[in-house]
Amino acid sequence: MPHLLDIDYRDGHIILWIMHASRCTPHRVRYYPRIYLECPIQNRHLISTLPQVRQVKVEQKITSLSQEPQDVLAISLNDWSGVFGLADMLEQRGWKAYNVDLPPPRQFLLERGLFPMARLDQHLHLDDDQQRNCCVRTGVP
Repeated sequence: MPHLLDIDYRDGHIILWIMHASRCTPHRVRYYPRIYLECPIQNRHLISTLPQVRQVKVEQKITSLSQEPQDVLAISLNDWSGVFGLADMLEQRGWKAYNVDLPPPRQFLLERGLFPMARLDQHLHLDDDQQRNCCVRTGVP
C-alpha cells in the first residue's frame, strides 16, 4: 500500500512524494492556496478584482474561541508568493486576514485529512491529467 512520504509547494503546484513498495515517485497537483478575510461580505466583488486572487467565496468559519461560525471570504490565490503583502494591504483597511501563516503544503494536508506517512488508498489519483478526487485512508503505517 502506498504512503505519503513528503510534500512541497512549487510554482503553484503541490508535489507529493509517494512511497509504494520500494519506489518513491513525485506527483504534481495544481493547488490554489487560500486565506480567509473577515470583512463586510459585500466587498466580495472588490476583492475578486485583485490580480493575485483567483476566486472569492463566502464560507462559514469560527474566527474566535467560543464564537459561532460567521460568514468570511475564502480567497483562493493564484500563487502564494505575494500573500503577506496582500494580507497587509487588506488588514490596513481594518479587516482581519486568517491562515496567512499556514503554508500551502500544510493547508493541502489539513483539507484532505492527510499527514506525512499516511497510508494512501490505492484509488488515489494525483496527476493533473486525471482530474479525480483523492481517496485516502488515514491509518498509521
